[in-house]
Amino acid sequence: MLTKPFAGKDNKAEEMAEAKAVRAGKVSPKAYVKREKSEGDTKSSSSLMATGKALASGRMSASQYASTAKMADGGYVCKDLPMMAGNAPSTRGGQRSPQDYKK
Repeated sequence: MLTKPFAGKDNKAEEMAEAKAVRAGKVSPKAYVKREKSEGDTKSSSSLMATGKALASGRMSASQYASTAKMADGGYVCKDLPMMAGNAPSTRGGQRSPQDYKK
């Protein structure tokens, strides 16, 4: 099934369709920025324009762009998962004391 680009779904298939439309020249980088903003994207216009130009020139592939989708294969991917018990960040801010380097 083909996915229509800029439908606002923000899944991998839709992002791939958007990238292919920009790469094929059906959508200009300027129109890409406008359509992404209409979808509710919170990135700055300059960073969206850079992404649009990278897609149009071929510096960024469609699969690289699609991998940035917030939803993967229809399921929400949360990047802010709580830390597990063994993976808690160091209370020293990552700094190690000289005592930690015993010979």
